Amino acid sequence: MTIEEHIIRGGFGSYIFECIGPLIKNLKCYGMKKIRKDISGSEEYLRRIHGLDEDSIKEKITDAYLEIS
Repeated sequence: MTIEEHIIRGGFGSYIFECIGPLIKNLKCYGMKKIRKDISGSEEYLRRIHGLDEDSIKEKITDAYLEIS
């Protein structure tokens, strides 16, 4: 699992996926799907709407763990 605070395409997650993605069955990359210029706000707000806040990340980790258990 990779989580980045920017867009996924061309970012760290994409790099990891290109390098080892074929070797890992359920590699998940989380981040912003695209940059939205029509939304602004605090860092906390932007993380929340993109699913990158603490609670969303905990949920993603829990879901991923349950998938492989």
